[in-house]
Amino acid sequence: MERTPPPGAYGKVPPVTIDTLKAAPTRRLEIPHLVLVLAAMGAGLGGSAWAATPAAAKTEVSTTTAPASTPAPASTPIPITHRILFVSGPAAPPGALLGARQGVAEANLQGRFLGQQYTLIEATWPLSSPPPQADGAVAILSALAPQETAALAREYPGVVVLNTATDEDALRALCLSNLLHTLPSAAQRIHAEAEYLEKHPQAQAPAAPTPAGPSTGSALPPPHATATATAHATAWDPGFEKYAGIQLNRRYAKAQGQPMDAIAWAAWAALKAVAEVLSQSPAASPAEVLVALKGGLTLDAQKGVEVGFGPGQQLNAPLLLVADGRVVGEAPALAGAPCPGATSWWRAGVAPKPSP
Repeated sequence: MERTPPPGAYGKVPPVTIDTLKAAPTRRLEIPHLVLVLAAMGAGLGGSAWAATPAAAKTEVSTTTAPASTPAPASTPIPITHRILFVSGPAAPPGALLGARQGVAEANLQGRFLGQQYTLIEATWPLSSPPPQADGAVAILSALAPQETAALAREYPGVVVLNTATDEDALRALCLSNLLHTLPSAAQRIHAEAEYLEKHPQAQAPAAPTPAGPSTGSALPPPHATATATAHATAWDPGFEKYAGIQLNRRYAKAQGQPMDAIAWAAWAALKAVAEVLSQSPAASPAEVLVALKGGLTLDAQKGVEVGFGPGQQLNAPLLLVADGRVVGEAPALAGAPCPGATSWWRAGVAPKPSP
């Protein structure tokens, strides 16, 4: 049955019938075509409805939802890298290197939260060909003999050199401006042992006489030159358990596979002192690190008090008294003669500040 539209309703477009649709070639009926056909048949729209462009007629409706754009991951900040040069020789005690490695490992644990990374560069004396990674080192740790340590400090006058392996007083008496010492001096050990003997006279044992007034490289009197102590003074002992000493000994033994001795502690303390400066001033230059260490910086050396470098450029940390394989006492470190130009922050006799 044919539906005849009113005259002129579709202009010159022929009427659409069911027979017309049946006679059309078989193909997919796209949605816009269907809409136009139904509109023409049921609503009697004007000819403009048939004037759709070919492009519009071929447009299909997509039901696929575009994936939401994923924000680009935030860039991870590049950590500041601090290079520490460690210099040793064939006769260097092994504890120095192990202590330095322990110090770097612990500094890096803290550095993760501060965006800092520490690298220990190991080199052998003489530095005829320093490793290229040593360029820009903020500090140097020395495990050399006295003469070699002095030569190293003179070779790098703008960088702090921390002596970790020799207790010779004559080296300290040189007062090289960039040479600091974390291992106690021989004079400090002698004084600590003498103090212990004064408090525990029963610990005194006879010894061969020694000349009075031996030169120690500092303005210290030679105490008890005719006696020796059954207890000896040292910077550290693996049996020390007070304060945080037991934790340090356990960390070191687990990581390095052997007990921590005095030289290992001195190297660890040297690295910790440098890391303390850089944690507060990440962009500090080598010269600024040296100034900070000589200018009153203190650190927790796991001995119950905060310690720092005195006017003799020596780390004034308490010494331990060891007898029969166990720690029997502690003694404050005696400061040596001040070096010329020592900073005014330090005053002889000021008590160390207790650690929190």
